[in-house]
Amino acid sequence: MKESVCIFRLAVNKQQPQSNETMLAQKAIQRLKVFKHPYVLKFVENAESTDGLALVTESCVPLETWLKSLKANQITVQLQEIMWGLKCILLALNFLHSNCSMIHGNLGLQSIFVVTNGDWKLGGMDLVGNMSMQAEADHFAKFQHLLDREFVSPERNSPATLNESLKSPFPIDIYSFGKIIQRVFNDVNIEMPRSFGRYLTSMLQHDTKKRPSAAKLCQSSMFHSEDMLFIESIGELSLKSPKEFLEVISKMEDKLTVLSKPVCAHKILPNIARSLQIAMNDFPLRDAREGCRQVCISLFTY
Repeated sequence: MKESVCIFRLAVNKQQPQSNETMLAQKAIQRLKVFKHPYVLKFVENAESTDGLALVTESCVPLETWLKSLKANQITVQLQEIMWGLKCILLALNFLHSNCSMIHGNLGLQSIFVVTNGDWKLGGMDLVGNMSMQAEADHFAKFQHLLDREFVSPERNSPATLNESLKSPFPIDIYSFGKIIQRVFNDVNIEMPRSFGRYLTSMLQHDTKKRPSAAKLCQSSMFHSEDMLFIESIGELSLKSPKEFLEVISKMEDKLTVLSKPVCAHKILPNIARSLQIAMNDFPLRDAREGCRQVCISLFTY
């Protein structure tokens, strides 16, 4: 089955083949090639010629475009849909900070993408790097003037405070993430949950030492509601045993009101089909046969 993709193109000025834009695009492509994470935009292919660069990724829509489309078409989204998207980005951010020791440095609406199953993915890897490496720190500092100032943390406004902050750089991303939360809730016209208040205040602290880490935010109650855990379990359906699978889908009827159409069509149904296929492949085995029968019975009740 053919899958849809997105193609990002950048025309190259032949008089300046190594312009700032070209250098940043090449950097972003290199990072996407090597990062493998469920909530990092999936790299498919790239091409480079004398005329320009092309990057092919999984099918997606920039978050900024997605938000504008909601407003233009007067589409109402569920709170949990927004919460899930933010959690996806936070998990990707924690991956960069904790697993890769790298800062993103370019967080904003332009670096987040919404894919067909409702997940939000992190892209815009132009400035991603390990700030303990001088070459990457220099690259990071060089392009500060190109950033969307709405999401830039205050310590990046002068070379002196920026250099000091790069000694412990991860709070830079946390501030930007807080500004994204503010912008998203404002654009979708949904009241922000009260529990967000103290977290958001801490994320936007001018004192970088008072901002929470991505790992700490991942463990916070705002991203561990029953609905959040249920949506997360849907993405893992194909990895579950028949018994665990049945436990998840048995809860589905009560949760349908918090699930968007993209989640139902592109997350739930494919996982159910995959799990059924696995059960059918092992149908001669008694446990698999019984599991398949129970799944079919459960599905036909909806």
